[in-house]
Amino acid sequence: MRIHCIRHEPFEGLAGIQNWIKTQNHKLTFTRTHLSQSFPSDIDFDFLIIMGGTASLYEKKNNHCLEDEKKFIHKAVAADKKILRICLGAQILAQVLGAEVYKNNQKEIGWYDTLFHRNEISDLSFLPDRIVTFHWHGDTFDMPEGAKRIASSEITANQGFIYNSNIIGL
Repeated sequence: MRIHCIRHEPFEGLAGIQNWIKTQNHKLTFTRTHLSQSFPSDIDFDFLIIMGGTASLYEKKNNHCLEDEKKFIHKAVAADKKILRICLGAQILAQVLGAEVYKNNQKEIGWYDTLFHRNEISDLSFLPDRIVTFHWHGDTFDMPEGAKRIASSEITANQGFIYNSNIIGL
C-alpha cells in the first residue's frame, strides 16, 4: 500500500503507526508543511494520514497558509482515498467537508475519558465503551453533514467521526 502523510510540526510524528507501516512493507511518503514542502501534484497513493499541529483554523492568518493543503485533501476525498486524520488533521478535513471549526468552551489538556459511540456504528463493535487518552487541544468542530460521530468526551462533544466509511478522524 502507498501511504502519504502530511506533517504540520516536527514533533508530531507517526510513532506506532510508522512502525506498523514498516512491518507491513508499505511505501511511505511525506509532505512536511513545517518545512514548506509542496504537496504532490497527483493523488498517487492509497491512504492519506493527516497529523496534528498547533494552528487554529478560525484564525485568518492560518487559513491562508492551509489553502493548498485543503485543495490537496479535497482532491483525496474526491478520489475516494482512505484517510486517517488526527487532531488538527480532523479539524482541517471537517472544514473541507463544510463544517465549522472554532474555539472550544474550554481547553482539554491532560488525561480524560474518551467515550466511543460504537453501538451506533456496527463496524466499531471491537472498541471499548471508553478509554483514557491524553488530550491537548482547545479547538473543536461541528460534525460535517453525512458524518457519523464515533467519539466524544465530557469537554469536547466531537472527538471523532467517520465519513463515507473510508475516512476517519480522531
